[in-house]
Amino acid sequence: MQHTPLSRWILLLALVPALAALLLGSAVLLALAGALLVVLVRARDAPSPQATIQTTFPSTRVQRNAPFSITMDATMEATPLIGLAHQPLPETFLLQEGSNIHLVPPTGAFQESFTLVAPRRGQHALEAPALSLVHPLSLSPPRPGAKGDTGEITVEPIARPLRTVKGLRGPGRVHTGEDRAPKGPASTEFQELRDYQRGDPVKHINWKATAKRSPQELELVVNEYEPEARKNIWFFLDLHEHMEVGTSVHTALEDAIEIALALVNRFTARGHRVGGTTYNGPSPTTFYPDAGTRQRLIIARKLARAQAGARREGLPAAVERVKGFLARERPLVFLITRPELDPALITTGVRRIHRHTATQRSATPVTVLAPTPPFAGEHERLAHELVAREAAREISQHGSLLRVHRLEGGAQGLERALARGVMLR
Repeated sequence: MQHTPLSRWILLLALVPALAALLLGSAVLLALAGALLVVLVRARDAPSPQATIQTTFPSTRVQRNAPFSITMDATMEATPLIGLAHQPLPETFLLQEGSNIHLVPPTGAFQESFTLVAPRRGQHALEAPALSLVHPLSLSPPRPGAKGDTGEITVEPIARPLRTVKGLRGPGRVHTGEDRAPKGPASTEFQELRDYQRGDPVKHINWKATAKRSPQELELVVNEYEPEARKNIWFFLDLHEHMEVGTSVHTALEDAIEIALALVNRFTARGHRVGGTTYNGPSPTTFYPDAGTRQRLIIARKLARAQAGARREGLPAAVERVKGFLARERPLVFLITRPELDPALITTGVRRIHRHTATQRSATPVTVLAPTPPFAGEHERLAHELVAREAAREISQHGSLLRVHRLEGGAQGLERALARGVMLR
């Protein structure tokens, strides 16, 4: 039979007058010992009341690092015992407000909410909530009272809007048509004549047509040119296990996926066509180039479940796997990885990208977005800095065709880099 520290002391305290009563023949001491034992037995044999407990949450899908609430409901019949409600949480979930452990009054209903933050993507199992019964004086060990249902929460990465990303140059093949996608700058291909509107460049005024239309009053006429095609964007996302460096709740991989989705969100929202592929993961995933909200949702849902792996495919092999898209689309390419881990493979892969995307006029630089992993201390940060600088010297030999940007804080780091004007406009 299990005992609490207090019940042990009461049991010992009852034995002392009981032994004294036997030696002295005292009925008073015997009655005292009996009373202590009765109190102890009644406390331990108190009937378990009817009780229920359940947790509810607004949605089974939440966004990474976005606060969400869980509500815990419990009911218990009248009893001398106190209820202790507890909702176990995954180790990567962080309590932001409130508590997942509460005392339930002996009678009536109980409802309490607490706020969480989930820094890690993926599907997380939520254990069943439990209601334990505890004696108010701790005369008996906790006993099970009720158990709820298990649940599952899917944590999806946030696709942050990057308002500062605009004017990125890249050859395209698909014209804007009649949709509401923002049109690119005017090309040199003539479309039609139209009336002058305020803000039109003076160089677009057609003076010959203006002279014919203006026998008395000046009526300016301008040349309307075909807009440039939509931009084509392609990204390579490294899913090797070396991207998992960091803490239990924050890794470079989480930031890398957030950066990828921020780019996808921005360019698809502007009507541009976005495609990409993952490499070095358990199995590569390729996203066919497309625009619109549907493409954004497809990529977001796939990357929400992306896992790191030990497969060493390498960037050059990944480029060869999708070279048909690169040669046909000739996109602006983003590479999301930690280049300091294997600069030789990075430079080899970039050469192959240029071989498939370069035009007769020029080759568009490949932009490397390198998420900086979180560090436990200054020694780790210094070691990473030394390795990154050595890799930068090796990569710099590739000239202007490769641009590396080290980012801290995922998409927020990308926004800061754009605000400083250090990225391609």
